[in-house]
Amino acid sequence: YASSAMIYCSKVICQTSNISRYYEPIFWVIFYGISLFFTMRNGRSMWRFICLLSMCSVLLIIIYCFGSLGWVNISRYGPFDDDKVHHVWFNGGMSAFLCNLASGTTAGFGGIESLALMISYMKDPLRNFQEGAISSVLTLFFCNIMLLIVMTSLPLGLSYTSQQTYPMNYGYDLIFQWPDVVSSVLVIPANFAMGFGFFLPYGKLLQCLADSQLAPEFLGLKDEKNPSKAILICSFFGFLLCILQLIDENLSTKLNYIAILCGFITYFSILIGHITVLVKHQDMVRSFRSPFGIYGSIYAIIVFALGSIGSIGFLDDNHITIIVTTTIVIVLSTYYYVMFIKTQKLSNEENKSLFKLHVINFNNNLRKKLFSKKNKVKSTSADKMNAVNPFNNKSSSNSSKGQTSYNTPAVAEMIVCL
Repeated sequence: YASSAMIYCSKVICQTSNISRYYEPIFWVIFYGISLFFTMRNGRSMWRFICLLSMCSVLLIIIYCFGSLGWVNISRYGPFDDDKVHHVWFNGGMSAFLCNLASGTTAGFGGIESLALMISYMKDPLRNFQEGAISSVLTLFFCNIMLLIVMTSLPLGLSYTSQQTYPMNYGYDLIFQWPDVVSSVLVIPANFAMGFGFFLPYGKLLQCLADSQLAPEFLGLKDEKNPSKAILICSFFGFLLCILQLIDENLSTKLNYIAILCGFITYFSILIGHITVLVKHQDMVRSFRSPFGIYGSIYAIIVFALGSIGSIGFLDDNHITIIVTTTIVIVLSTYYYVMFIKTQKLSNEENKSLFKLHVINFNNNLRKKLFSKKNKVKSTSADKMNAVNPFNNKSSSNSSKGQTSYNTPAVAEMIVCL
């Protein structure tokens, strides 16, 4: 996501300025330099900068939506103009719907899951994390709904808007009466904010992998007090991906598709973990419970499953997305099972965040062991009584069926929850 966002912002600048795309590396260096400066300086500077980017992005959406209301007419411009497709629900049919669903379900909400990696930086995370996550999702939800309604209700209709490289340009052109090239630049703050927002989470994730003995030792990240070194390493590899853009002009689009499919895999694991915790730990005290419960997770799984189908079968990329993503999964799985499955451990931060589930799993396993032993003692006593009773015609082998003790390691279940 970060590399794709940086490439996209640089491409927009070069296209709107009519300069060669070979100048894009200059803007990559600028964008990466600004991101690293604010991310690694201190938490307060980073927080203020990302708040500024977020407010700019939301403000541009508000200006677009409310400024365009004078031209909005959904009953007139919303329907398809072509009489041949008046029986079609989606512009382009079901295949186009699945193709656009893949990007639509992640472009508006991608990165929300990264909030879980920021718990160690929060004051009172039990309350602030929930409030921050819920308010972020609601803000994104209403912004996306407003954009969807307004963009499909402007003059020239949906058939015109859906074919534009920058769909919001027409609305800005109507509001400000300026050249289209100026409107194109307004997509940069939101895209740069998306890329910048991943710097600290991916550094934190790599640091957690190192502390769990899942990252190569030559990186020298184990037991680092802060993720600055991990951020630099991830940024270095991200910048290498940007350099490949000079070889393949459409690399940013391909990277975005690959990131979307990998995002779906991440969301599936999160939702399965949520269902697992709700089913196996129903009595666990929680400060917040999702109002949708398991049904909300099942609905989200269905949506992401449709998005995955769109990513796998309906993207115009010669199946590069599924090939690359499958290769990544196979390589990383092999890397894990061959190199690190025996040495892996949970880091101290992971143990702290999952302490409650550790205790619950330990108590449940202990309770089942004691229950199993108690049944074993009873069955042994019954066998002895049957052995000395000459009038008992029942076979002693039927007195006890045997019961297998349930002793699942807590670590294995924690991995599922993660």
